[in-house]
Amino acid sequence: MIGGKSVAKLFCMLLAVCAVALFGIMPGARLAAQSTGAVYVLSNQPVENAVIVFHRNADGTLLPGGSFPTGGAGFGSGPNPLGSQGALMLSADNRLLFAVNAGSDSITSFSVAGDSLTALQTVPSGGTMPVSLTVYKDMLYVLNSGGASPNITGFRITPEAHQAKLLAPIPGSTQFLPNSSAAAAAEISFTPDGGSLLVTEPAVNQIVSFTVGSGGHAAPAGTFSASGAGSSASAGGGPFGLAFSRDIVVTANTAGDTPQAGSMSSYAVLPSGELAPASPAVMNNQTASTWALIAEKGSLALTTNTVSGTISSFAIAPKTGTLTLIQSAAASILAPDGSTLNPSDMALSSEGRFLYVRNGANGTVSAFALQANGSLRPLAQTQVSSLPDTAAGIAAR
Repeated sequence: MIGGKSVAKLFCMLLAVCAVALFGIMPGARLAAQSTGAVYVLSNQPVENAVIVFHRNADGTLLPGGSFPTGGAGFGSGPNPLGSQGALMLSADNRLLFAVNAGSDSITSFSVAGDSLTALQTVPSGGTMPVSLTVYKDMLYVLNSGGASPNITGFRITPEAHQAKLLAPIPGSTQFLPNSSAAAAAEISFTPDGGSLLVTEPAVNQIVSFTVGSGGHAAPAGTFSASGAGSSASAGGGPFGLAFSRDIVVTANTAGDTPQAGSMSSYAVLPSGELAPASPAVMNNQTASTWALIAEKGSLALTTNTVSGTISSFAIAPKTGTLTLIQSAAASILAPDGSTLNPSDMALSSEGRFLYVRNGANGTVSAFALQANGSLRPLAQTQVSSLPDTAAGIAAR
């Protein structure tokens, strides 16, 4: 027999269940609501650069959002106007977004709140034509690839009044690249522990390494190959984009856009900041392997093949870092006539379920559901448009 208190407790439970049913607050619905986010693309327009925002639904599809001026200017046009990976960068907690202004030699920081961005500050980048950014905790480094003396320059992300965070240059942090403008430097990235910085130089087939001291100052990692101080001869021709799986760095290799010569390579990052080849270049029979991305908790590497209009997937061995080609064309991103849409920058959603690709040929973003086996399933809403032909970079949360 049920006592009075038990009846009352049961009645309350039934009321709670009814409320859940009426208002749709089932646990799954709450989880779906929390899984929404946003995708960001840099307009890179020369008159008024801006960040274009797309709202991300729980099913991965996108809705057009707002456009938020950077206060700076972009540079160039075409499928790959900046020749870089990392023109947009989110902080680890997704509360800050940083953008390059390649046409006005500056960096803009934004605070992130839902689908809205609030510009906090625009500061000189410390060089000419900033094209790539990397963030580790309270440090940001920028790759300035233009002019006669390309360099990297560091900034502190410092708390300021009204909870804004602003960029403050790290005095003496600027380091010039050893191959000057001939390098066509494409990306800068911190290693996962923040102890080193790597810069890809596809035109001279090198990866430049710098150590980062406790004060945030970068220093050349030393001579450890025939390529010169602070540089490692790349195991694949034309290293462009790079991404990390723990202490293994994986590069996408363009091979100078030689037909069907694209590849990915991997290296172990040593405590000294030097690189040791982990896997020779693994060919994918595609053209212009350019951007690199790591997924599935470090077990999967992806690269866009811009000229072929495809994405390739590779497995990463957990202990050795060696690469194995899974699918030469895990996805095809082509126009109705079969021509390439020039898939370029890639970004994963925060939970790693959805992949977004900026297409340089028609100003669209393609969306895919990422499968554990490395395959990519196009979402029902395959593409969203409205990007200018100057667009560059992509970030997602």
